[in-house]
Amino acid sequence: MLFFLLLVHAITIAWWLTHPRQPLATIVIAAENEAPTSPIALPPQTKEEGLPRIVQPYAHTPYLRLADPRWKDYNATRKADPDSEWKTPIEFYGKVVDERDQPVAGADIEFSWNGTSKKVGDDGVRHSKMNSSVNGNFVINGINGQGLSVYVSKDGYHKLKTWNGGSFEYARFWLPEFIEPDRDKPVIFHLLKRPASEPTYRIGERILLLPPVWVTHLDLLSKKAETANGGDITIRIIRSPNVGNKDPFDWELKIEGNAGAEFAESDEEFMLRAPDKGYLNTINKSLKQVKGSESETVRFYVRNKSRRLYAAVSLEISPYYPMINVDKACIIVIATVNPNDSPNVERDNDMDIREMHSK
Repeated sequence: MLFFLLLVHAITIAWWLTHPRQPLATIVIAAENEAPTSPIALPPQTKEEGLPRIVQPYAHTPYLRLADPRWKDYNATRKADPDSEWKTPIEFYGKVVDERDQPVAGADIEFSWNGTSKKVGDDGVRHSKMNSSVNGNFVINGINGQGLSVYVSKDGYHKLKTWNGGSFEYARFWLPEFIEPDRDKPVIFHLLKRPASEPTYRIGERILLLPPVWVTHLDLLSKKAETANGGDITIRIIRSPNVGNKDPFDWELKIEGNAGAEFAESDEEFMLRAPDKGYLNTINKSLKQVKGSESETVRFYVRNKSRRLYAAVSLEISPYYPMINVDKACIIVIATVNPNDSPNVERDNDMDIREMHSK
């Protein structure tokens, strides 16, 4: 019996020595624009395996999920004081720049922070205001809270959106908005200088397209933009009939210029001035396996030299718009038109041509 046990033990050792062991799984998580840190060894097959990397652009310390050593201090502090999160020291360094990355002085800065778990004032939040310096800088410190919201504005400028809406987290180190303040690397807020206003007018229409051909035309100089034919733009949807609202299907969108109209697609947050070049006579989109409940938004500038107009146009297109016994499509048109042969298409309610004429 002893001989048999020794034999089994020897075979087991031989097998273990001749078969390679699997290396420990590693996780490398780095804040955006930072070099990755050294790999951290973790047990294989953790329950967080396959989860997306959490990007924290305002943190210096990479978040290591379950292996993060900060969990120990965080849990101990919360156990000792359940309100500890709302007592976290807050300091914030920011800078306001324009579209050319030049500092903007005198910008209005508004801060809001939840300074305690118990209600403060009418809304349970503390507030403070200040202005950016001549170099565009601003700072707040000496306060405590869990999170801070920062809103930046200035007359004559548009505020560009930020990925986090101006919200920053100080207590919960695992959130994407977590920030580790750095005096030498202030958070940048972009403002976009508004051009001098010119007389323009606004178009806002909902258009329903009927089968068997889902097509319409837009005349940007007409009081009612939709027209039976001609105009500046032809919009055509190509798809199978009765596709349904839930099942995926393929469809195509064709936007064609008429009477010399040309298009330049835009992904700008604010469409203020039409470009000098980059125009085409058509825009074609091929959309695969989408549902009828989904919509496609296309934004573009229009230039029509023969009609002396420029425009900023946004089309929200629903390829299937279910109505009783009718297989329709829907287009929502929003446009700002400058009919004075000027590429300035900044929207100004006080200089709306049609509103002024109606008064």
